[in-house]
Formats: sequence, structure tokens, C-alpha cells
Amino acid sequence: MLDDLPVAAAKTGMLSRTEIIEVVAAAARERSIPNLVVDPVMVAASGDLLLTPGAVAALREHMFPLAVLVTPNLRETEILLGREEINSRDAMRSAARELVRLGARAALVTGGALKGDALDVFFDGHELHEYGMPRRGARAHGAGCTLSAAIAARLAWGDSLPNAIGAAKNFVTRAIARAPALGRGARPLNHLASTADET
Repeated sequence: MLDDLPVAAAKTGMLSRTEIIEVVAAAARERSIPNLVVDPVMVAASGDLLLTPGAVAALREHMFPLAVLVTPNLRETEILLGREEINSRDAMRSAARELVRLGARAALVTGGALKGDALDVFFDGHELHEYGMPRRGARAHGAGCTLSAAIAARLAWGDSLPNAIGAAKNFVTRAIARAPALGRGARPLNHLASTADET
């Protein structure tokens, strides 16, 4: 695809093994992929770790320096930093700064698991921004993946990183609020929510 289309942004999802991480990182470096958003998907809904031993360190070493932004949730942030109890606004602020110290150019710690408003904390080495939205609708599946994809899309359109995050956060909030009630589990996000809002 990189030979056929002008890629303006990209995102990663779960990279389960060190070997996969190394291949993806090498391709990203060789092709100079701009606006790479790394969503370090590493924990199943059950709480089980999805990555093989060594892959977490490989993710930090190889993917963090290439990413314009990393977007871990609270549990993923705890694993990346090797610590527990990231469960407050202050802890999220500290964690975002620590992720940047580990080599990320910028970090967005997503706090969907916190009680109260849905809070995400961003730090780029200079500025700290907080993005809070009232919770809307029932429990939904895929919010983190959708958020990182939406950020990448906004970056491809030329948004600054803080503006891309804000627009993506608004989109995900609408997608959750309009998630269809299918089955008994978490609902799938309604990715057409923005289109529906405009009609």
C-alpha cells in the first residue's frame, strides 16, 4: 500500500510478539511513516496479558521512538511502567510524563476505566492537556481502538495533535452514546454517529 498511496498517518493495534514488533518497527523506519499512532493493545477484557514475554520491553524500545503518540489505557499504562494503582487524575498526569521520559514523543493515557467522567490525559514533553467528557450510553466494546484510529485520521487531515485528540474524543463519545443494543454484552460502537448527527 505504501507504494500505491500517499500515506499521511497510520496506527498500530496489538503486536503480540517481539518478532512482529521488530518487523513493524523496521518497516515504519524504512518507509518514514508519518503520524504513527501506537495503540499498545496488550490486555484482554478478562485481564489476561495478550503479549508474549519480552514483547512489552520491545514495544517500548522499538515502537515508542517512532510514534507521534502512544495511547495506552490505565491497565496498559501500569504494565508499560511496571507499576500498579494508576487510578486517579494525578496518577494519570504522572504516568503520561513518565511514558514520555521512556521515549514516547507524546502520550495519551486513556481513563475509560475510571469512575466519573471519561478522562484522558495528554503530555507531549511540554504541554499537558486533559480531555473530559460525560459518560454516555452503556458499556461499549472497542472505544480505545476507535479513539486511536480517529486520532490518526484527524492527523492525516492536518490537525495538530491536541486538536486531533479533541475531535477524536468527541467522535468516540457520540459513537458510544449511539451504540446499538445487540446481545447481552458490551455494545459495538456506532461508527456512523457523526454522519447521523449531521442529518
